[in-house]
Formats: sequence, structure tokens, C-alpha cells
Amino acid sequence: MNFENKKVVVIGDSILDQTIVTTPVGISLESPTLKVEETFSDITLGGAANVAKNILALGAQCTYVSPISKDEYYHYYDTWTHPNLHFKKLWSPHKNTVKMRVWVEKAGENYKYLQVNRTSNHHPVMRWAIKDTIEDADVIVLVDYGLGMFGNVKDILTEAKRCKIPVIASSQMSDRDNRYELFRDANYLCMNEEEAETCSFPFIGCITLGSKGCCWIGSQIIPHEGFEVDVKDPCGAGDAFLAALSLCLRNINQESLAFCNAWAAASTTKVGTVHPTLGEVYELLRSTESQQMAS
Repeated sequence: MNFENKKVVVIGDSILDQTIVTTPVGISLESPTLKVEETFSDITLGGAANVAKNILALGAQCTYVSPISKDEYYHYYDTWTHPNLHFKKLWSPHKNTVKMRVWVEKAGENYKYLQVNRTSNHHPVMRWAIKDTIEDADVIVLVDYGLGMFGNVKDILTEAKRCKIPVIASSQMSDRDNRYELFRDANYLCMNEEEAETCSFPFIGCITLGSKGCCWIGSQIIPHEGFEVDVKDPCGAGDAFLAALSLCLRNINQESLAFCNAWAAASTTKVGTVHPTLGEVYELLRSTESQQMAS
């Protein structure tokens, strides 16, 4: 897979993922609370920024459009550089969204112990904000984490249609209602199994099935099994899959879906929203093929 000549525009909600890994040291004397010692801490770009990170790691060019605030976390965005990245910041008066996840490590296993979210809603993205940004793109990726920026999504879809650029959209349902109705005019949708079950209209696109793989829904139904890996943290696997899928839309088949599944699976072998390398993914594909031939 060679994506060097691909140009992708990602428009979406930025999230900072803070990962804290700890080891247990006992129980608090004051209350039945687990006491832990911090062994590792890191803050990485998550949400739609993670989709953009994965696209860059796959070798493509990426223009990233997102509301950003100049608060105490701004420097994580300000210092994000890559030769293939064009970062168009839409200044927001609200706070940047941060999700902190605390892991407890014991006997070589990691257990997610606590998640603390600091979320802020942003103003909708207007058509003028993207008009000069998308014209030479191969595909536009809309990544909705429900933080308010897609209130005027029809403007974005209208501009994409004017420029004859295909749009793929993903909207995380999580503990919210299904929001895919907002994106029904997109060319393609990418959603998980639960989201697909609550989707009220037919669509072209892909349903992700976690460790079971994925299923493409279009003129053909193309299922593909997942890959067996040592899962450390599934957070960000959907972003990784979406990034790979956006680069394969012009050639959906068993080979391209295998690559998307492998890229997403490899992303789960590390704690935090950390993208894999192409070398890791090709090794996973080779080893899986060898095991299948042997059996």
C-alpha cells in the first residue's frame, strides 16, 4: 500500500488523551480506596487529531481543521509538526477537551481503573472556514465526537459536493444518541456495530466489528475477519481504522480491508492513542498469512 500521493482533509473534534499508568501499593486507611504509584504519564493527540496522526503515519498528506483553544493545553497542538501536515486551527473561546485515563498494572496486565473527562462544546464550522482548504483533496473525513462543531454540517457537505470530493463520516455514539442522521448525505459512513443497529437509514460504508473485523456495505457485501493480537488498549482503534479506510476508498476489496483491520489491530497493542508503524502492520499481515497457510 502506497499512499504518498493521497491528500486528505480531516475535519473534526480534537481531544487530548492523557494516559497515566500506575502500580498498586495498597488500600487507603481513610476509605476503601486503591492507592497507586504513578509509573508512566503521557498526553497524546486524540479524537479527530488521532485520525490525522494515523493518516500521516500511513504516508499521506493531511490537512487538519479543528477548533482549538489557547488554554493551558494549547502547546500540545502548537508543537505538533509534520512535513505532510497542514493544521488549520479554528480559534475557540472554550476549553480544549482532555480525557484522562488511569491504568493499573499488575502481573504484567493493564486494567483501566478510572476515566476523567473535561469536555467543552465549540461553535459549528462554517463553510467559509473550509472553502479554500478542500479543493485539491482526494477525500474529506468528518470525525464527530459530539462537541458541537458539526451544527452546520450541511454547509460542509454542500461545499464538498461543489468540489466533487467524496466525504466519509464517523460519529461516535458512546453514551449519546445516534447522530448519523446529520451525516446521511455523506458519500460513505463508518460506524461500529452498535451504531449500525440504531441507524435509521441505509448507507454505503463500513461497519467495524471490534476484534471480529469489519464488513463493507455497498454494491457488494464484503466481510473481513479481524486479527489476533495482544490487546493492551482498544482506545483509538476506531480512529486508526477510519484513517486507513479513508485512504482505501477507491479500491475496496479483501486486500484493502485486511490492511485496514491490521492497522487498527496493531494500534491496540500499545497503551494510549499511539499509532502503529507500517513495518508492524506488514509483519502482522505476513505472520497471519503464514499461520493460515500452515493450518
